[in-house]
Amino acid sequence: MVIGTANLGKEYLGKGGLGKSELQETGSDTLQVSNPILSPRSGIVTEADEISILCALASAAIFYSVDGSAPTLSYTVPITLSEGTVSVKAKATLGGYDDSNIVQETYTVYAPVDAPDTISLAVTT
Repeated sequence: MVIGTANLGKEYLGKGGLGKSELQETGSDTLQVSNPILSPRSGIVTEADEISILCALASAAIFYSVDGSAPTLSYTVPITLSEGTVSVKAKATLGGYDDSNIVQETYTVYAPVDAPDTISLAVTT
């Protein structure tokens, strides 16, 4: 499967403004919504950091989960995560097309570290 480079004929490109980068071929006669992208990718974040989920097809609905289950929560704004190890799953959907594949990123989430208000330095001679 090639993501984001479906070879669509003119009959598809003229319908609904959908372009090659927004859909992908599934190996059958149906088209599939491109996979969503989570940003940042897997890694270390703090509870203050926001996770964004984007799809090349702007009219697609995005669903996500933060507990390892199937994505069912509607994504509308960037999300924040609670401390611990969290797996975020996401998928994109649009009527008339196959849902995207479910994508997953795993984050190690720490509480943010407060910076001191002032720093005192002692100078000795």
